[in-house]
Amino acid sequence: MRFWHVNERETVTIKRGDGILHRVVINTPGGKLELFDSKKTGSNKIAVINAQTQCSLEYGLRFGNGLSYVSNRGVQSITIVYE
Repeated sequence: MRFWHVNERETVTIKRGDGILHRVVINTPGGKLELFDSKKTGSNKIAVINAQTQCSLEYGLRFGNGLSYVSNRGVQSITIVYE
């Protein structure tokens, strides 16, 4: 498994090709995170997370095209766990 830490406003592709989204951990609440099964954002949306409380969201979701995200509105600290 691998992880990616989000702590600023950005748009990033963290994996190309197929894989598994295991979980999203909201370490410090605040902001919004959008996840996509795509090499670019805007299509094949997996989830929209309004990170308002500290928690761990379990997915176990297979994606086929890549894993990308957009963080905005003051995302503080989120960890994306994938393979």
